[in-house]
Amino acid sequence: MKSCRLSAILAFATGSLLGQEPVARPAFEVAVIKPAGPFSLDKMFSGQIHTGSIKGAEATFQFVSLTDLLTYAYRVKPYQISGPTWMRDGRWDINAKLPEGGSAASVPEMMLSLLEDRFKLAAHQESRENPAYELVVDKGGPKFKPSPPENDSTEPKSTTSAGATSSFSLGGFSGGQGNMNFGSDGRGVITGGPNGTTRVSQNPNGGMRLEMSKMTMASLAEMLTQFVERPVIDGTGIAGKYQIGLDLPFGSMLQVIQNLGGNGAFQSGFPGGGFGGVPAGLGGLGGPAAGATSDPTASIFQAVQQLGLKLRSRKAAVDMIVIDHLEKTPVEN
Repeated sequence: MKSCRLSAILAFATGSLLGQEPVARPAFEVAVIKPAGPFSLDKMFSGQIHTGSIKGAEATFQFVSLTDLLTYAYRVKPYQISGPTWMRDGRWDINAKLPEGGSAASVPEMMLSLLEDRFKLAAHQESRENPAYELVVDKGGPKFKPSPPENDSTEPKSTTSAGATSSFSLGGFSGGQGNMNFGSDGRGVITGGPNGTTRVSQNPNGGMRLEMSKMTMASLAEMLTQFVERPVIDGTGIAGKYQIGLDLPFGSMLQVIQNLGGNGAFQSGFPGGGFGGVPAGLGGLGGPAAGATSDPTASIFQAVQQLGLKLRSRKAAVDMIVIDHLEKTPVEN
């Protein structure tokens, strides 16, 4: 089903479907693209990076890379985009206006038109067999509890009413969706996101502990993909939502921040007493505790095993978007 959908999107993008005349893809009425300001932890904690929002006829994208925009336009995951590594580095702010009668559902297609027009995008689809991990149940069974049955007041509210704002994260950044509230000690709470209430604190090894109140196994697999640099496929067979606690090592958190900020994330260095003016501790990323493991990926495997799960290596056929041409900078506004 996913392959058929991706093929249809690409056929639509090239304007040829079963030999018919090219179909006009929707496009923004106007769009302004500007280089984003410098990365900061304040922006990250306040949810101002790798995010998009649609309110009425206005679409806004904040601190997004070309990889973010490509995954959004093609409705795929970051690991399904194959192209030059610099696509992940530059960051852009985009303000666009939908045409009269345009709908939020068609904004990804409008973004694809924008990428072709302003960044001269050319791409094709192909299927590749890539290394992957499968998330499965370990010996002894799962070690987490089901979410309470009552409604969680922090879950996202419907945005179907006229004038309502629809916000979403881009490029697989799970923290980009929801309201973040962090203290100077690095402890925080994320509400309104897809995983219910997420409580954040520093673990004894200097990394980050996340406690999600309502998480599916599919969401967990998608989150783990960010840290092991391979697709993670949910093979647990476990349905429903659960209370999940996950300890992320310090090295993995640095990698996530580097991915979020691009090549400018650590331009001012990494002072031992803190990061970006934030006090030491989780918020300041003061550094790993003595004796902490130096292999972030190994620590991710250990964190998964503490949940009664494990990651098993396998091969998986992945529908890829292969970038044939893309400009680093857009045509002027």
